[in-house]
Amino acid sequence: MKDIYFKAKATLDGVWVEGMPYKGLDVGLKVYTGIMQYFEHDGEKVCDYEKIKVDPDTLCVWTGQVDSEGRRIYTGDKVQVTFAPNFFNDNECEAVEVLTVYWDESQTAFMCKSNTCKQPTDCCFTEEADVTYKVIGNIHDEVE
Repeated sequence: MKDIYFKAKATLDGVWVEGMPYKGLDVGLKVYTGIMQYFEHDGEKVCDYEKIKVDPDTLCVWTGQVDSEGRRIYTGDKVQVTFAPNFFNDNECEAVEVLTVYWDESQTAFMCKSNTCKQPTDCCFTEEADVTYKVIGNIHDEVE
């Protein structure tokens, strides 16, 4: 069975938090980080997983893929994809593209959308040795 991971931006400081989404009785979506916290409650020592409040609009799901540096690739990530020379026979795409990862319900697959590639269809993940991926940002990151 494959692990399922999510990430979202913390409402407190905007830092990305990885874990499992959780919506409790209190207001707002939180993410379990998997880090144990120890604290006192009603005079007793208790332990529980750390839960960090996150912006639900930034919730991203892991695609099951990692980039060339071992970082998980999530929906919404901007990924620099480098294709080996002659990967595309028709030269319609650049050797390096920046693609945005998303879930395509009609394809039931994670796909990568390009704003510059002339091909009419979106490029999906491939495990070909002549294609590498590097996460360089996310659509929810502020543009400077």
